[in-house]
Parts: sequence; C-alpha cells; structure tokens
Amino acid sequence: MATSQNLFCTPSFSELLGEDHLSELNAVRQKMVAAGQSVCDLSMINPDIVPDRDLVDRLVQESLKPAHHRYAVSRGIRKLRDGLEQLYRREFSVGLDPDQQVCVTLGSKDGILNVLRLLATKGKRLLVGAPTYPAYLAAARVVEIETEFFNVSENEQQMLHDIAHALRNGEFAAVLLNFPHNPSGITVSRGFLAELL
Repeated sequence: MATSQNLFCTPSFSELLGEDHLSELNAVRQKMVAAGQSVCDLSMINPDIVPDRDLVDRLVQESLKPAHHRYAVSRGIRKLRDGLEQLYRREFSVGLDPDQQVCVTLGSKDGILNVLRLLATKGKRLLVGAPTYPAYLAAARVVEIETEFFNVSENEQQMLHDIAHALRNGEFAAVLLNFPHNPSGITVSRGFLAELL
C-alpha cells in the first residue's frame, strides 16, 4: 500500500526551477551596500527607486474602486489590446489584430512560460542564445523541454550560421531570442532578423 509520502513525489518548484542566478547578484549587491559602497542595482531587472507620489496616489484611488477587484479577461481587456495594436502600428509600422495577435500577460516570464506550454512537444528542444535570460531556462524546466544553445555575439553571420546548423541537425519547438540581448546588451541589425526569418 502506498503511503501519503509516496503519492506526491513530484519535485518542488525550487527543485524544478533550479538556482536563480539573480540571487547571486543580489548577494554581491548586499555585500557592497554593507561595505558602504554606492551601487546602481540592475540585478532584479526592476527599478530600485521610489515611484513618483502622484503615481502612488493614483494607484490607491484606483484600487478602492470595486470594479477593479475582479479577474481580467485572460487575454487582456480590449482597450489595452487596442492600445498595444496602435502602438505597434505607430512605432514599428506593424499591423496586428487585437483579437488574434495581441495577448496581455503578467510580464515576460509569464508570457514565455505560457508560450512554451503551447509549443513544447515531446522529443523537440528549445534553442536559446548563451548567455541566456534565466527565465528561459526556468520555463523550459517547468514544461520539461530540453534546451540547446548557440553563442550570442556581435558577429551576426556567425550567430546565423550557428542557429541554422542547430535547426538543420535537430528538432526544435522554438528559438528564443531577445535583442537588445539580455544579459549582454548586444543588438542586431534588421538584416539579421530578416535573414533569420
């Protein structure tokens, strides 16, 4: 007879996700601050300055409205999706369908995880640039998809060659890219993206 301890032997989230590399940066920051050094903290990828008082006051006002204490539509409210469509058209000359091509997520980590849930197929892998954004690896672990890497560099032709080589020699569910690259800051030309496509 199985014991209750054996019934739930799935790994914990911390085991599944592995160590967060940003915690290492945070430990370094804490030591520097404790030593009296001035630090510009970019480790957690969010501002470490106090927001403007007007913004805080507005947040308090809006949080008191009963209509704001409900779940949003899963793909985001229509007004926000329309606004994102207008932004992409104005700033990037890209036309989007707010109903079919725009989805609001809780942030990049949530978006990456949900996309990988859709794309993860047994036997396929994920191609990721190295060094990589730690959220990519965590999401891959959650959806149980193996990762393979290509080197991110300022040599666009070498990156294109490495990506093409990997795609020819394996089955991939997706290639995850971000430029300007996180964490290196490397950028690519439009020609790189056109050739990659």
